[in-house]
Amino acid sequence: MADEQTIRREAARQGHQHLLGGLILTLLILFLPQLLHWWKGAAGFPKEMGVWVLIAIYATVALGCNVIVGYTGLLNLGFAGFMCIGAYTAGILMRPPPFFEAHGLAFEPWSFWSALAAATLHAALWGIILGVPTLRLQGDYFAIVTFGFSEIIIQVAKNWTSMTGGVSGFRGVPAPSILWPVDPLHGDFALAPLTFNRLAPVQFWYTAGTILLLVIVFMRRVERTRLGRAWVAIREDELAAQAAGINLTWYKTQAFAISAALAGLGGGVFAALQGSFSFNDFSFFISVYLVLYVVFGGMGSITGTLVGTAVLFYLLEILRDLILEFNSRHPEHPIDANLRYLFYAAALILIMRFRPSGLLPPRARLRERLPGGPSYDSRLFHLGEERGP
Repeated sequence: MADEQTIRREAARQGHQHLLGGLILTLLILFLPQLLHWWKGAAGFPKEMGVWVLIAIYATVALGCNVIVGYTGLLNLGFAGFMCIGAYTAGILMRPPPFFEAHGLAFEPWSFWSALAAATLHAALWGIILGVPTLRLQGDYFAIVTFGFSEIIIQVAKNWTSMTGGVSGFRGVPAPSILWPVDPLHGDFALAPLTFNRLAPVQFWYTAGTILLLVIVFMRRVERTRLGRAWVAIREDELAAQAAGINLTWYKTQAFAISAALAGLGGGVFAALQGSFSFNDFSFFISVYLVLYVVFGGMGSITGTLVGTAVLFYLLEILRDLILEFNSRHPEHPIDANLRYLFYAAALILIMRFRPSGLLPPRARLRERLPGGPSYDSRLFHLGEERGP
């Protein structure tokens, strides 16, 4: 009885912590533009705001990476490919290329919101298509297959010139717009289209931040369901999970679909933010960086993934500015700006040496830490009673 009461108190405390974290993130989303404008001034605000929009986008994709890498323990090196699918899907639907008109398939441009939904679903579909035949693989074999898939997507984007623009990139994606009151401060609440400003992307920040917040809420809910418990069981011991009746392929496929969908979602927002992009924006290194964000923050930890993404991405921007400043002052001894990526290698070495579980690893279930708590196998058999098809 005492153990059960302790568990309930711990669960309530964690619930309060999650609520507090959500409140802090909401306030950050609301007031970050004002803080950045005060800190950087009018001249530095647009660039700084753009950096934080990218952080929100990559944090959304990193949460998808955390589903596969953190929850199920599979090394997926194909996230750049799914992000590429989402970006080109949204871009093509928002600005149809001449390919469709030439083949009698012309259609009206989609809105940003409908294109974003299509990009998410399209990436999820490819996640399922790739996942079903490959999820029986493990370790290096699975990583190689996902890497190969990503490279195929990149090559298609590079060579299907009539659809994607090829090496010239995909250009002319219109900025999103929403219906907004004309002048609510002076009582004019008539709705009119408000087009997002790419030069000072405050609207993009609110959009990307809101999407990120919704994804966090969704993932918090998934963590507490049988789906989330099954993922953790598979990560810890596939054989034991299978022996307990958990359908490995079913639960892994769901993980793959959700993670791919989040990557496509981030890719769609990225396409609208940039307006012009190419396959080079989704190189293999993007997949590596996303895995690094998850490992650095804490595999299986939502908070850790967010912190890892923000810290590593922002510090890289700081290093870039420092290198550019040094080069402007010492043009006779310039430093290659790409050397800043050595910071990622150093960060990974340090985190593996001193914090192998990451900066903010997930908390072990309290029931596992209590004396006399159920063993791992008993939890698996309880899970098996709720297994999927």
